[in-house]
Amino acid sequence: MSHSRKQQMTARLIECFDPTLIDVRDDSHKHAGHAGVQGSAGETHFHIRLESIAFEDLPLLSRHRLVNECLQSFFDEGLHALSLDLKSPKSL
Repeated sequence: MSHSRKQQMTARLIECFDPTLIDVRDDSHKHAGHAGVQGSAGETHFHIRLESIAFEDLPLLSRHRLVNECLQSFFDEGLHALSLDLKSPKSL
């Protein structure tokens, strides 16, 4: 059985960050007609809300880089854009 990109990304993020909170939302429908969506079957634009101790004491740009590195294979396979909300448990 094939898993959706959302399910696969969620599993990868759990492996990479052992999050205390995770929410992966497919927002591709909001981008119909935009570059990166045309000719695709969707699952190209996601919003990720992630809370992990891995982000503690890291500036926002470093947090974003870590997530992008973790999900690089998905970008290679057609993921177009991420909207990220990344926090450490202590920053709440």
